[in-house]
Amino acid sequence: MTSKKLSQLLLILIACAATVLAQTAKRPLKLDDLARFRNVNDPQCAPDGQWVAYVVATIDAKEDKSSSHIWMIGFDGKNDRQITFSNDSEGSPRWSPDGKYLSFTSSRPGKAKGSQVWLLDRNGGEAYQLTELKGRLQGHSGARHASQTTEADRYRSLSLQAGRAGLSSVGPAQLHLSL
Repeated sequence: MTSKKLSQLLLILIACAATVLAQTAKRPLKLDDLARFRNVNDPQCAPDGQWVAYVVATIDAKEDKSSSHIWMIGFDGKNDRQITFSNDSEGSPRWSPDGKYLSFTSSRPGKAKGSQVWLLDRNGGEAYQLTELKGRLQGHSGARHASQTTEADRYRSLSLQAGRAGLSSVGPAQLHLSL
């Protein structure tokens, strides 16, 4: 072998060895590692197909608490941004049929306690509480959009599933709201 080829081979071996040594050592998963995980779920595509709203859940190991917030991203993968920021968790984002608003569930402070449905302009601003339910809200789905101008009138109807307090064996009750 010529000295030039030998020096190239030696240089390649040194680069490979440096790469292997630079890799982090494998180790067992620890409880503290859970705080670094992000659980992404419930993606909802906007009616125009240009945006996706989704939920990102995290764990705060120091507070021993989990939280989830709603994020939005363009279908092209650009403009990824968090759109809810309360101290309470938010979930179940649902688009209005025209794609201008997102409804979601949250137990944030408002007119009524417990999980309620909130409405948020997708361009930002403060969320508006749509429901004042007693008991436990188990889910919701967006419905027809109204043409009225106030935020409370943005949804003409909304289907909700509200659990009956103390009647867990009966199952959730179907509730239809007209605003």
